[in-house]
Amino acid sequence: MRRESAKSTKRADAVALLKKRLAEIGAGKRPGTEIEKTTFEDLNDIILADYKANRRRSISRLKGSLKHLEDYFAFNRAMDITSDRITGYTAHRQDEGAANATINRELAALKHAFRLAHGDQKVGEVAYIAMLEEDNVRTGFFDRAELDAVLEHLPP
Repeated sequence: MRRESAKSTKRADAVALLKKRLAEIGAGKRPGTEIEKTTFEDLNDIILADYKANRRRSISRLKGSLKHLEDYFAFNRAMDITSDRITGYTAHRQDEGAANATINRELAALKHAFRLAHGDQKVGEVAYIAMLEEDNVRTGFFDRAELDAVLEHLPP
């Protein structure tokens, strides 16, 4: 049993809030107060714990991505990180000169954190996160003659 204020003196408002919470529970979701309290910092903790539990080697790359995300979204509730805010983050990072591929890695970390939190029922609907076009096609491959020429100058 838990108490929650409807932030109103009207009985009808309290009844409406109760019905909303009962509908959430009936749908198998946690009551709204849990979701409303989840912060960006909680998302950070969730994804870092997942990376550590699964012993992912890219945890240092993740920490770099989370640092940039934290600079922009620190102290925000997860439910306040909307598609519009994410688009704003993308523009902000582009203004800083970050490459599209770098921004995509950061957005992928945010998307993964939201998916994990959604699975734990710590966030409601997950915001749509649009990825950017990447133009990082490699160029300058060696043909066999050029490779042999370079190998001649290398120590055994």
